[in-house]
Amino acid sequence: MITAATQLFSTLGFTGTTMDAVASESGMSVQSVYFNFHSKANLMQAAFDHAALESGAPPPLTEWYRAAAQEPDADVALRYFVEGNCRVLATTGPLTLAAAAANDSLAAAIYERNEELRRGVLADMTYRLAIKRRIRDHLTIDRAADIVFGLISPQLYGLLTASRGWNHDDYVSWVREAIRRELWG
Repeated sequence: MITAATQLFSTLGFTGTTMDAVASESGMSVQSVYFNFHSKANLMQAAFDHAALESGAPPPLTEWYRAAAQEPDADVALRYFVEGNCRVLATTGPLTLAAAAANDSLAAAIYERNEELRRGVLADMTYRLAIKRRIRDHLTIDRAADIVFGLISPQLYGLLTASRGWNHDDYVSWVREAIRRELWG
């Protein structure tokens, strides 16, 4: 059911996806979908959580996040952080954008919750990078975290990969270099 929901939410959006369609696509009854998830908003959150875990999103701390946090070399840590976070974007981005585009208060709450979690992870990442190498003098940790939050975002990822034809690796390389320039000059 979650796999079907992820596919449908990613392609049809929150409004266009129905519990009946999820049931049909997954080969289950609509009653089973409602019994397991109770509402379309709960189903979307479950799809998002599943996609995030499948891609290795913290928490719990995954191997790439732990390796980045423990890596003493700031450039290597940055590479681990960016690659891992961009893997998460590749799987959760379409769901995030679907929630953001929905004209629904429950979908908006899902979007806000997930964006706040993403902000927390990226702020922690930025703080850990600043400990490894001092960031530029005029840049506060909060401003640096805002920059990272903007660069590693589902909106920018979708714009450059889906709309402008960048491949995933090009995006990852560009983001890594942009963060390096912004944080350390």
